[in-house]
Amino acid sequence: MEDITEGVNVSSLRRAPFTWSWFLLSFNGRISRGEFWLKFQIPGLILGALVISLVLSTADSAVFLRGGPGNPFPPAVGALLMVISVASWWPSLAVLVKRCHDRNRSGWFMLVYLIPFVGGLWLCIELGCRRGTPGANRFGADPLS
Repeated sequence: MEDITEGVNVSSLRRAPFTWSWFLLSFNGRISRGEFWLKFQIPGLILGALVISLVLSTADSAVFLRGGPGNPFPPAVGALLMVISVASWWPSLAVLVKRCHDRNRSGWFMLVYLIPFVGGLWLCIELGCRRGTPGANRFGADPLS
């Protein structure tokens, strides 16, 4: 494999300053595990818990507990869930691609998720637990430098 840092002073490579628009919308660059967890995963889990509590608090408990026919949730809840799902799709993809880049992998690596049973676990370990490649790689400067 060709070294992309050949002829470049690697110690002078620095990542551009952090901006939320770059973090959530751009597919370029790298992010560290810390940024992935503290700025994306944990806030996403908190938001998810709030949405679930909202959904459950608006459910018709009689229909929900009975388990019979009928939808226990008001139509506005379904619309809200759809809006949240669509609005979070692009930022999720952008952050995960940047995390793949930190592991020196193409964003297409996320297709490993499609492998039944092990794909999701493999992706979780690879992107959420493993350290990025030290120093600059073909996707940019080390986010920890």
